[in-house]
Amino acid sequence: MGNDAIKRLNYNEEPVFSIKRLASLNKKMFGKCHAKVLNWYHDSVVVAQCLEVVMFVITEFKRVVLLCLVMMLVAPAAHAASKAEINAKVKVAMTAFYKQVASGRELSKKAYGMLVFPEVFKAGFGIGGEYGEGVMMERGKTTGYYSTAAASIGFQIGAQIKSQIILFMTRDALKKFKSSEGWKAGVDGSVALVTVGVGGNIDSDTLKDPIIGFIFSNKGLMYNLTFEGSKISKMNK
Repeated sequence: MGNDAIKRLNYNEEPVFSIKRLASLNKKMFGKCHAKVLNWYHDSVVVAQCLEVVMFVITEFKRVVLLCLVMMLVAPAAHAASKAEINAKVKVAMTAFYKQVASGRELSKKAYGMLVFPEVFKAGFGIGGEYGEGVMMERGKTTGYYSTAAASIGFQIGAQIKSQIILFMTRDALKKFKSSEGWKAGVDGSVALVTVGVGGNIDSDTLKDPIIGFIFSNKGLMYNLTFEGSKISKMNK
């Protein structure tokens, strides 16, 4: 090997893949990874804390809404309307019923009994409930005062007021209802929700059911609701 070649060689220079260089490189890489892990851990903790705060706010909000819901539903029961107040509201509801359903007056005359709930309050936020008070009418005369109540679980937000009328088209259906203690729709008897076609005419198939019902508001009949789950109890008035 010539002198020039010997001069180009520097034995004091550290080899590229020396243990010292690898250790230094490993330390740098570990330091970067360690920093990234620390940052990721810090971010994860912050996110977890934020989620915890959000869930706490949602939980408390639900509690407040549920409390308001309970107050809305319990208040009418705690401050039950008088006979005079219920009778006055029933007259208004019946007028609206006859106006919205062309054959409503004729059906009410044919029915052996008719439950009229002029104002049924419904509210919900995930968990919902409803309550209302009304009368039982037989051949045009009031024979008793009743309450209706129901609870539901599912997607529901808001509140509404609706009117309900249940017609007992057979003597046997009315007898079974009056002999029960806390009659529940869908369990003690099915209520067929009436649909009305063009001109306010009722579907003829519905009229074959022993118990038929109407749900309506001041805007008209409501078809997307049901009587299922409603518990109707007699009131001491």
